[in-house]
Amino acid sequence: MPALHNRTYPPIDDSALIADGFDIAHHDLGEDAFGPCGFVTIARRAPQKLATGAIALYLHGWSDYFFHPHVAQFFNDRGFDFWAIDLRRNGRSLRDGDVATAIGDVGEYGEEIARTIEIASDDARERGLSPKKPVIYAHSTGGLTAVTWAAKNSGQASALLLNSPWLELHGGPLARRALLPELEMLARIRPLQTVVPGLPDFYARTLHADFGGQWDWHVPYKPFESFPMPACTLAAVARAQSELARGLDIREPIFMTASTRSALGLFFSRRAYTSDAILNVEQQVTNARNAGRDLTIARIPGATHDMALAFEAPRKMFFAELAAFMERRGL
Repeated sequence: MPALHNRTYPPIDDSALIADGFDIAHHDLGEDAFGPCGFVTIARRAPQKLATGAIALYLHGWSDYFFHPHVAQFFNDRGFDFWAIDLRRNGRSLRDGDVATAIGDVGEYGEEIARTIEIASDDARERGLSPKKPVIYAHSTGGLTAVTWAAKNSGQASALLLNSPWLELHGGPLARRALLPELEMLARIRPLQTVVPGLPDFYARTLHADFGGQWDWHVPYKPFESFPMPACTLAAVARAQSELARGLDIREPIFMTASTRSALGLFFSRRAYTSDAILNVEQQVTNARNAGRDLTIARIPGATHDMALAFEAPRKMFFAELAAFMERRGL
């Protein structure tokens, strides 16, 4: 059974990231429909000898936050300043009492994105560089946020790099169309009511050191069973997916990766170690084709949901495919 969450979020110890050259800053957003909120940027600049003014912006998934220094290293090695965002009511942005992940519309994250691009660009100028349009590197729900933002802000990014984006609900378009009216109604009258109490810990079992995996993270910010999902958030996700299904006509190049198979079910199986245990990958690929004309899809055998956390072989393949795409496109 999913764990109960008491809406308290013990702060993370970021001393290791700071020692590794990251700057962490909190930014206030005032209030939205659910109260006071803000966001956090976690940044590491490219080495001076490599820096070109290129910027990579990282958007995390649902019930997630940034804890991936090796991803920053990938971009830093290519001359990119790396800027991750812990979006409002996620990760380091959580405040005691918050309903984690609550958002009225995915498009609202555009405020965090715009502010971070401005901050990152000013930072580059202060170092004597000419800032370039950012590449948006985004995982899962962050991928949905990225395509939603790009459709409304044409010409402001150089490319979208989507790591297992959440572009369709379980059950596919028929389920989404059937559920969305009820979700919209519930989001209006009881926006913070839980509609998904949490997910099984199957995915965490394949990754976290407590289960013998390769990775560690701050569990209060990324619970093994995930946070409960409020109605407002699921409605926002389904609404954005419906907008994508109607066609977004994004002009920037889009690079999407997806595992070759899913591992969805009521019981844990070893298949979860080498599959996407969160999403139906075929449904995501199908709706991705509505994002824009310049779309490249790479399927990675053996990859988990976050390919940057997969076993070594699929992880290396993921980064190799990502690097090859960036080289082909001159990024």
